[in-house]
Amino acid sequence: MTIDIVVADDLTGAADTVVQFLPVVDHVLVFPTLRRFEQAVADRALPAGELAIGVSTVSRHVGSVQAARHVRLAHLTALLLWPRLLFHKVDSALRGNPESELAAYLAATGEPGVLMSPAFPPSRRSVRDGVLYVGGVPLAESEVGRDPRTPATESSVPALLGRHSFLPISTIPLGSVRGSQEELTARVRALAAGITVADAETPDDLARIARAVVDAGLLHAISGSAGLARQLSVLLPRSARRGIEETHLRARRILVVIGSPHPRARAQIAHAVRERAGVLSPVYYGWAVDPAKWEFMRLLETVLRREECAIVLPPFLDNMSRWNSDAILQSLATMAQRLIERTTPNGEPLVDALVVSGGDTAAALCSRFGTEHIELVDEVFPGAPLGVMRGGLTNGIPIVTKSGAHGPDDGLVRIIERLRGAAGSLPSVEPGAAV
Repeated sequence: MTIDIVVADDLTGAADTVVQFLPVVDHVLVFPTLRRFEQAVADRALPAGELAIGVSTVSRHVGSVQAARHVRLAHLTALLLWPRLLFHKVDSALRGNPESELAAYLAATGEPGVLMSPAFPPSRRSVRDGVLYVGGVPLAESEVGRDPRTPATESSVPALLGRHSFLPISTIPLGSVRGSQEELTARVRALAAGITVADAETPDDLARIARAVVDAGLLHAISGSAGLARQLSVLLPRSARRGIEETHLRARRILVVIGSPHPRARAQIAHAVRERAGVLSPVYYGWAVDPAKWEFMRLLETVLRREECAIVLPPFLDNMSRWNSDAILQSLATMAQRLIERTTPNGEPLVDALVVSGGDTAAALCSRFGTEHIELVDEVFPGAPLGVMRGGLTNGIPIVTKSGAHGPDDGLVRIIERLRGAAGSLPSVEPGAAV
């Protein structure tokens, strides 16, 4: 049995990266916490067949020492499964603790060096001359760089990684990436100790890096975003995808929880409201933070009973300092739990599908629901995987997760259309056989 494993610092990152392996395996699972992953490995509670597993260490907003400890444990646990590929996912804007986590990755695998490229072309994130660009603008000057919780003060990837790292950092310039494939492979095979940052701007650049990694046999010394993971998946042998029974998806009452305050998430809501005819009409959105405003729950329930889409609006960026982020997450989780526990007058579930934007929000909801893992089955667009929640209160409920900073303006509309059965299907089987 072949297993490919992705370790990421948040749930949406783990999901949007490991879903890239869907075409080559039988099952793709995402574990919302390290504890859930450790428990599944210890209990041998993984499905039979070819697997791709994503693990969230929930370490983006903790200190570097704690993040490194979580990442090292995640990779050590992953190595117990003898994975073909052990990929460390970094945020495409290098939020969190990438330098500490890459050091922990190397400590766990015993490799002397790691090759990484955070480029993610679908969201216009690229690396040239070691500088990370977002939408053609250096990271520190971009909208993403002005994130109120994780602002960027530097755009140079080596400089960002060198803030707290004792590891040497080297680079592979774009000219070398686009030059001779044989020379690139030789460069990767003789990878320097520490962290090597590869420039990349296009999917073809990432494909050349992936080919060099596979040919050099560095499948336990590679790090990047979903863009690089996708190119690696193309080069891996494909499973026969046996034994998956499918049922068509027709969600009617969809709860959308937008926990990210990012302007991209707000633009997607605005577009959905403008284009709501037959999909999101009408849409109610309001605050889920202030306990004095819990009366809006009745409005959300009314919208869902009409078999429409209920959207919860995030706080404005300039108001983030007014709110405690943990309080926001717990309020959103409480709101979602109360709605999911309710039924319609004819006894049907009030919520039959979820859309969650923001990694912290997705993790908070999974924790509140008691979710063991999410079985991924599709990708609506890059950065928006579709899955089925397994275990706990929401067992069997479809869910789409996405980062608040990713996706096109019509992304939310496309997600709703997909959940309402515009195309595709979902597996109805439960994971069963042990490893």
